[in-house]
Amino acid sequence: MRIRSKIWSAGLLALCFAASGAAFAQESGGRSGLPTESIRRLGSFDLRHNPAAAAHWFRIAAERGDAPSQFHLARLTLEGRGVSKNEAEAARLFRLAAEQKHLEAKYELGLLYGEGIGVPHDLAEAARWLRLAASQNHAEAQFVYGAMLSEGAGVPRNPAEAAFWLRRAAAQEHDEARHILGLMHVEGRGVAQDDAEAARLFRQAAERGFAPAQLHLGILAAEGRGVAQDFNEAALWIGRAAAQGLPEALALAKP
Repeated sequence: MRIRSKIWSAGLLALCFAASGAAFAQESGGRSGLPTESIRRLGSFDLRHNPAAAAHWFRIAAERGDAPSQFHLARLTLEGRGVSKNEAEAARLFRLAAEQKHLEAKYELGLLYGEGIGVPHDLAEAARWLRLAASQNHAEAQFVYGAMLSEGAGVPRNPAEAAFWLRRAAAQEHDEARHILGLMHVEGRGVAQDDAEAARLFRQAAERGFAPAQLHLGILAAEGRGVAQDFNEAALWIGRAAAQGLPEALALAKP
């Protein structure tokens, strides 16, 4: 009775039905009357331990126009897991999913254009896809797009708009965004010059172990900018950054 209870609570009974469906689908050449969502779930079930089988199921669902399956098949194809590595095909599949408003596919396609993987290197096209993902509250896309605006990569340089997107990413606990936004407040670039706000942002990231933020929080503490001057506090944070191997912190931490 205990075992049966565990099976029900863990949802293993559903997986038993899925396995039966998999056998039936394979016997009928993988083109059975199984619903697309069920085929996708078979792919998800195989994804970790049997990527070749996962790719088989995702391809069937992807050919039916299923955006999540197109995305998963694209990832496998990009990495060469379970299928031959093919960057151009991965990009094609990401685009199919992205054009159906699949959030992660938009982000991945933006990165491919930014790096010229499977598609021509095109920072403007990268920015376009990343902005679409950022607009759907994708924290990493908000960070990357904000950094592109800050540097003028693929888009006109716009520090104020960069700060807007970085702030949205920072609100989702993105530590790199917090760090860059903190630096912008130190410099007064795109935002008001505000050492206290910079220290607040650095501290948020530093407490989560982000070494560059630990370094800069330590520097502010040493100089008494935005926080009370405290050499012990400065040594603490610079030491933590140095312990992670950050070269600038190692240089400052030398006796």
